Amino acid sequence: MKHLLWWCLLAACTSGPAVLDSRTELQLTSPDGRITATVALDDSSILYYTVKRDGNEVVGYSPIAFEFEDAMGPERGQRIVECVGPELRVQDYELPWGEQRWVHDEAQVGRMELLDVWDHRWSVEFSVMDDGVAFRTHFHQREERDSITVLEELSAINLTGNPEAWWIPGDWDSYELVYQNTRLDEIDAFAAWDSTAIISTTVKENAIATPATFRYDDGLHVALHEAALYDYPEITLKRTERGLVTDLVGAARIGLPFSTPWRTITLSDDAGGLLESTMALDLNAPQVEDPTGQDWKWVRPMKYVGIWWEMHLDKSSWSLWNTDEQGAPIVGDAHGRHGATTENARRYIDFAAAHGFDGVLVEGWNTGWERWIGFDDREGVFDFVTPYPDYDVRGLALYAESQGVQLIAHHETSAAVTTYDAQLDTAYAQMAALGQRAVKTGYVGPIIPRGEHHHGQWMVQHYQRTVETAARHGVALNIHEPIKDTGIRRTWPNLLSREGARGQEFNAWGRNGGNPIDHNATLAFTRMLAGPMDFTPGAVHLSLDPWRPANRIPTTLGGQLGLYVVFYSPLQMACDLPEHYEREPVFLDFLEHVAVDWEWTDVLSGEVGEFAVVARQERGGDRVFIGGINAEAPRTVEEPLGFLDRVGHDGRWELLLWEDGAEGIVKTKRTVAATDTLVLELASGGGFAGFAYPAP
Repeated sequence: MKHLLWWCLLAACTSGPAVLDSRTELQLTSPDGRITATVALDDSSILYYTVKRDGNEVVGYSPIAFEFEDAMGPERGQRIVECVGPELRVQDYELPWGEQRWVHDEAQVGRMELLDVWDHRWSVEFSVMDDGVAFRTHFHQREERDSITVLEELSAINLTGNPEAWWIPGDWDSYELVYQNTRLDEIDAFAAWDSTAIISTTVKENAIATPATFRYDDGLHVALHEAALYDYPEITLKRTERGLVTDLVGAARIGLPFSTPWRTITLSDDAGGLLESTMALDLNAPQVEDPTGQDWKWVRPMKYVGIWWEMHLDKSSWSLWNTDEQGAPIVGDAHGRHGATTENARRYIDFAAAHGFDGVLVEGWNTGWERWIGFDDREGVFDFVTPYPDYDVRGLALYAESQGVQLIAHHETSAAVTTYDAQLDTAYAQMAALGQRAVKTGYVGPIIPRGEHHHGQWMVQHYQRTVETAARHGVALNIHEPIKDTGIRRTWPNLLSREGARGQEFNAWGRNGGNPIDHNATLAFTRMLAGPMDFTPGAVHLSLDPWRPANRIPTTLGGQLGLYVVFYSPLQMACDLPEHYEREPVFLDFLEHVAVDWEWTDVLSGEVGEFAVVARQERGGDRVFIGGINAEAPRTVEEPLGFLDRVGHDGRWELLLWEDGAEGIVKTKRTVAATDTLVLELASGGGFAGFAYPAP
């Protein structure tokens, strides 16, 4: 007898306790018809799914399963009790800030409800969009208990074939690792793990972090990540013989009912399509009501400078006092190298005001920096409201306000999280009272209490607690040593940016001289797929002499300027010292012009680890910025300027470009039309930046 397949269509789906035929399938096809996901039970009644694109299987047989504290499953013996879908979900929404203002999303969605062998009801929800597939698991309320413990999630993403891969080890504490480029079957997290490069690092399995990027020989690009990560550990992806399987950063203790984060599979014909995808945002809830009652109007993208790079260069210090043999501060015995002094802060404020920067970050202003790292007992070290005696926090806040500049607060916790938790409300209330509407937080070091990890459930809860506390006080966040971005910024607009990568600071003191030359072009299509990144670009003194003579920034000046357009962050730093910028007025000129908030983004061209060219229209204006970065191999880029038509101006344009020249950065001006093609030569580690505006 011919095997009969029962397609789960909206008209055919049933509800109620009756068990459906085990051969029932849920099949969802993307609105453009190119992607199909199929969900079904195998011969052992294990739930699995597959994904095809243009008729070719991209994700093969991939079971969805969990390991619980008191039982295995859901796994064998599943029964289908309800099937819902396909249904078309359409949403249009406006982002208060971001890579684009308006987002249009269409997806075919569906859900399969099941009973496991213990008659516990659970379900899997799928969403199939033109740019990929996402799924999540929902655990229903139970009569006999109100919570469960998930020891491990065992949902597979078994990519077919052996694509090229860009990845970092699945570290439980850090993303500050160099990206590897191998084939899928060559992934070896332990071999790639440099456990001495960062202060807090934990790799327990041959697993990779997300987002991870893959490219097939026919050009298909795939990115694996997750969306809407709340109250649950992050996933890493463990290498198996079949492909990849989710591997949680520790156990998850969840109250019922509960939905896991979405597991996302982004598909694109090219690398640029991955960067343009809005999947993570689409899968998050709309923005919550502003607890301040101001409709989030206090959340403001901005460019900033700060007392920061000089400490990484070892020109100055975060701490004020000398220390005794045990590392304790000797109060009253200043070593004379403190960076966060009132005088130095006023200098940065004056520089910011003179050159159009919106904010000044000051690190090292508060007491505790003498024992901030390198000690097991770091509880109670930092005080987040008390300044050093040479830093007038209130006077400087008033002075900054008088100059039209905002002070950005800084809270390094040294990963003593309970100490920070105890001061959250007090510290954020002080910031609000001083007019400080943004704070950079940091979590350097092993997490205290011991046994917790930066990427585990306990810290995910803490990071979210800071977001919500900050929102109540009208403060925006820039988190360093963070949990990765999973699109939560759509729901909580005060979560402006995060680090979550091996950033510019590694060029100052990283072993082997700093970041590899292909690092930035790799980040563009790996880390940047997660969302805004505080990379801290803008280094203009590339040699780092006399402070770090063994290190050098592995880009040209044009390569540094290109980062402002390619790497998105609504909090965008100009990292270098004021005196260095004043010696490079052409470079500084672009920093004065560049926008940080956008109407739309168009990735014009690029390849992972090789180069990237991006165009963006400034929000609320008619200037269109274009920037590019390059890795090691010099190249010629030819970019048609047709994207200018998106602005609605059909005449001529004036194009200002900042390019690498023989003696440094060169600024040129030319008149162009949307029908023209821009041809540029990019040096090794080079780049360019510029903007077009309607000609008078």
